[in-house]
Amino acid sequence: MNSKFWIIVREVFRKNVKSVSFLIMVFLPLLIGLVFYVVARVVDNGQGNVDSIAVVTENKNIASALNEVKGEINYKVMDRSEADHKLKDEEVEAILVLESNQGKIHARLETTRSMDMATQMLVSQTLTSIQQSALATQLGLSPEEQANLLSPARLEPIHVEFDEEGNRIQGTDYSGLRQAIATALIILIWIFVATYGSIVAQEIASEKGTRIMEVILSSVKAETHFYGKLVGIILVCTVNIMAYVFQIGVAYLVFKDNDMVRHLLQGLNLQEVFTGQFWLVIPIVILGVLLFTFLAALSGSLISRVEDVPKAQTPITMIGLLGYMLSIIFASQPDNIVMTVTSYIPFISSFVLPMQIATGVASNLQVWLSMGIMLAAMVFTLLFSARFYKSNVLIYSSGGLLKALKQSINNMKNEDRLKNKLK
Repeated sequence: MNSKFWIIVREVFRKNVKSVSFLIMVFLPLLIGLVFYVVARVVDNGQGNVDSIAVVTENKNIASALNEVKGEINYKVMDRSEADHKLKDEEVEAILVLESNQGKIHARLETTRSMDMATQMLVSQTLTSIQQSALATQLGLSPEEQANLLSPARLEPIHVEFDEEGNRIQGTDYSGLRQAIATALIILIWIFVATYGSIVAQEIASEKGTRIMEVILSSVKAETHFYGKLVGIILVCTVNIMAYVFQIGVAYLVFKDNDMVRHLLQGLNLQEVFTGQFWLVIPIVILGVLLFTFLAALSGSLISRVEDVPKAQTPITMIGLLGYMLSIIFASQPDNIVMTVTSYIPFISSFVLPMQIATGVASNLQVWLSMGIMLAAMVFTLLFSARFYKSNVLIYSSGGLLKALKQSINNMKNEDRLKNKLK
């Protein structure tokens, strides 16, 4: 029995791993990442880092202040004709025309190409600082008074938590990062629903409705055949996820010295991020993936032809889309009554609950109760799918899902009656 089971698992795994669709799924994130990287580099080169700006102004104080600015941009004061000539020859990236009236600065930034918002903000901040200093000087303020006047208010964010005994403790606020991780995991579930669901249903239904099943069932039980195929697909999905993890690891090694990546990961401690309830999002996502796997197997067990897989997968896709849309729409309102109610509904809860946990609005009772319902639904769906597969594996029906469902239920009832008579 075990040898036959693992033979089925091995053949299903080998067939799907070698398929073109699997290779596309594995390398799709890498291709998307490369496309985004190339586009970002092209856009960056197209807009460019502004190194120098020609300044045209009759105000000597402003010109002197800009000449003393030390930073990413080099301001060069010159007359209008020279500025136009240098802009034409691309010796400067822009012309900054400045006018001053009673200490107020009016500026025009003239360019031959689009300039990124970061550079525009940097120029605006520089001019604002010069204007504030000029106005403070007009008011007769000393340098110390100017510094005190222009210094921003200090705001220190402090994240407060309470331990199991109710004691107040200070920690780091990782809610934003947790929401990002939860969103990524929700997208992972949706990708599985949209792709692997049809693969599971197609694999379950691939040999049904053909005479070869009679030969197969003469040497192996229907349940063994069903579970073997299911385990094979789950192993394929596991390899796919491991490939994603490997690609993320390689990407980290390649880009770990990048300024943006280093800034994002600065002070990041995954052990602190996955504290409290948040570590439960991992088993919740696993339960969600298995739930949709078994639901796809159920739909595959109800059809007799591979051509009917898209029709059988439509209800599953709609359920997954509903859960995904709810998690996105109410992401900013995780304590909404809709999110709370749907967190107890199997299949949909695998999308909704991670977002509620990430924002800290889900109670311990809610999380464990929802996971219990998901686990019960998963076991029920698995056993129900196996019985349906056994009851209609040799049914050559071209009817719809409802007809196949009714016929399977009747077959199951007849089998139960026969078993009771034999007892």
